[in-house]
Parts: sequence; structure tokens; C-alpha cells
Amino acid sequence: MKYFWFSLLMVPVFALNYSEDISPIMYNNCTSCHREGQIGAFLPLTSYEEVFNNRFLIAYAISSDDESRHGEPIMPPWPPDREYSTLIGERYLTEDEIHLILDWIEEEASQGDPELE
Repeated sequence: MKYFWFSLLMVPVFALNYSEDISPIMYNNCTSCHREGQIGAFLPLTSYEEVFNNRFLIAYAISSDDESRHGEPIMPPWPPDREYSTLIGERYLTEDEIHLILDWIEEEASQGDPELE
């Protein structure tokens, strides 16, 4: 019986999914450009399928690991220095949002409930 309770402790209580965790980030920061008829139409990000199919490109674009980018992510494109001031209409991902997306990708990018998207 001891092993049963221990195994229950090992089961993750909270699992990231697109519907609840990732879609709000995408809709608030990405889909205004990454959809048909807009500047980012070459890479639409308006549905789970589109985001899932491009998840590794998204991970590359939002991470700041590449030295050629001087520690700055490619997306969203926001050149002003956020440490200096805030501007109306600024668009960027918080560190928490970036980590949430990267963790979701690492955890096999589940969809969740499509009704919540």
C-alpha cells in the first residue's frame, strides 16, 4: 500500500495544454500578425494544429539562447528597450510566458479541451 501512495505523489497534478495555457498567449501576442491577410501569413498560428506543427520554430523564435541575437528573441519583434520605459501598444512575451510555451513543447504539446480555445 505504501508504494501505491508514493506512486500517486509522482503523478503530475498540473499538466500544461494548448487550450488553457498556450492559446491565450498566442491569441494575445501572435495571431494578429500570424494569420491570413497579415504580415505573418506565411506562418499562421490561429489553431492548435498550426501551433503544434510549428512548435519547434516557435521555440527557436521566442528563446534567447542564440548568441547571434545578443540574448534577444526574434519574436515578437519589439526593438525598444523594455527596461528603459513602457510604450503604448508594446508587444512582448514575459519570461513566464516564454517558459510556459517552452515547457508545453517539452511536455509533448498536448491540446487539452478544444472547446476552451
